[in-house]
Amino acid sequence: MALGTLAHATSKVRDRSVEGLLGLAPDRIDWERRIVVEAKGKGGAADAVSRQAVYYALMLSARTGDEWRPAVEVISERRTREVEINDGLVAEMLSSARELASLAETPCPEGISAPICRTCSYARLCGKS
Repeated sequence: MALGTLAHATSKVRDRSVEGLLGLAPDRIDWERRIVVEAKGKGGAADAVSRQAVYYALMLSARTGDEWRPAVEVISERRTREVEINDGLVAEMLSSARELASLAETPCPEGISAPICRTCSYARLCGKS
């Protein structure tokens, strides 16, 4: 995660227009073309990163009433790819949201204390923060 943060800091200045945006934190937004961009240092976990960008686009679409398109920028490869939103993907994301909502009510398993827990961006979901 530290390497990703460094890649973000050195690749482009963060788009300040996304601050305070509905609680979302995309890396950049093209307001004119309605494209929300999630930037990652490398191309790994492509499905997860694509879904993150899709989530941002769906939330902005729902909030503004305009159609937003998601894109992923792979910093190390200097390329940006748009992500297609289809009915199957939306259904998958809704199902995942329901599962996440149920996890909020489930206590974290006892006895887990890995060094990674201190820097994990999901620590507040399991109560380790």
